[in-house]
Amino acid sequence: MRIAAFTVLVAACSSSPRHNATLSTSTTAARPSETLSYTVPSESMLPTLKVGQVIKVRPIGSDNHVGRGDIIVFKAPAGSDPGIDDLVKRVIGLPGETISAHGGHIYVDGKQLSEPYLPEGTVTTNFSPVTLSPAHYWLMGDNRGNSKDSRVFGPISRARITGLVED
Repeated sequence: MRIAAFTVLVAACSSSPRHNATLSTSTTAARPSETLSYTVPSESMLPTLKVGQVIKVRPIGSDNHVGRGDIIVFKAPAGSDPGIDDLVKRVIGLPGETISAHGGHIYVDGKQLSEPYLPEGTVTTNFSPVTLSPAHYWLMGDNRGNSKDSRVFGPISRARITGLVED
């Protein structure tokens, strides 16, 4: 199964011996204290996540906070590439906010977003303002020129978010 940085392959479930199988869509019983391991095969989250890097993902429940700047794993929306079940992107916009891009920068409610995780000189393509519904998030890859993200598939509902990438 493929996942993530627009195509991240799942390496294995938690480090626990009883969860040593490859993650599948039917394997969702990881406890919140356990982590899942994924291998990043694509460039959509460069420079933050490197190709071949193993990332640890903490499953998320309805009571966990999802904040701007978090990197999350979520169920791929309709229209994603065939065979891709999960994706990994950065949270840019939060429920109720209006997100737009012009002049190479992201704006949240009309104020330019500081993005210290991006290399200097990164340019974001323009897009018209989008106001996020309750429980919806705007997600983008750090490699802005090579990422299919909310600019393509729109906002993502909280219900689709499965985990937070750990530092």
